[in-house]
Parts: sequence; structure tokens; C-alpha cells
Amino acid sequence: MTTLATVADLEIRLRLDAGSITGPDRAAAETALEDASTLVAAAAAAAGLAEPWTEATVPAVARRVVIGVALRTYRNPDGYVSESMSGGAYSYRYADDETSAYLTAAEGSMIEQAVAKGRARKVRGGTVRPS
Repeated sequence: MTTLATVADLEIRLRLDAGSITGPDRAAAETALEDASTLVAAAAAAAGLAEPWTEATVPAVARRVVIGVALRTYRNPDGYVSESMSGGAYSYRYADDETSAYLTAAEGSMIEQAVAKGRARKVRGGTVRPS
């Protein structure tokens, strides 16, 4: 699958110099972007997108969702929601419902709106207007 955002996009949001994500970290970032792009593409298809988006055609809001999902996955790949240390014992807790890439309800709505905004229909007189 083609990713809908780039490692360079992640570096900008992480305030890193261009090209500074390398080696295994770059592989993790690329995988996070692939997972996020797959989720966004699936949500867009479910919302009625006829032609899949590419990196060149993805709406800005959908690209932002891809980056947000990828950042969550890159920063916290195991999905930890809390850690604690008490009396020398270390403990952690995973999210109750998700431990990998996911779309929040708000992100899903943003994708649905982006699909709806991009959809066009023919109207009388042959002009095309957003539906």
C-alpha cells in the first residue's frame, strides 16, 4: 500500500531534523505510516470513496489523521496507558480496547467528512457541485 504521509512529515511533527529518523526507528516509522494509511483508506472506502487516495491526492485533513495515528503508534507501539513503580515493583497497563494503531471517533468523522466533501455529483446543466 502507498502511504498517505511520509517519514519527513513525522520528523516535522516530532521537531526533528530532516533525515534524523534512521535505521530501526525509520523502519518503525514507515510501518506506523503504512498501518495508519491502511486504516484511513479503509475508513474512506467504507464512507464511499470511489478511487483510493494517493500521497498526492489525499486531502489535508486525512493526511493529518494519518500522521496523528502514525505518531501514536510510533511513540507508543505497545499501547501502554500507564506505568507505575511502588515499593520496588514496576507495573504497567495496556489500553482496554486497543494496543495498536486505531482511529478515534473524531478521526473517523474527519475521514467521512473529507470523503463527503470530495464527492461530486452531476446536476442539471452538466455542472458539477459538491454533494
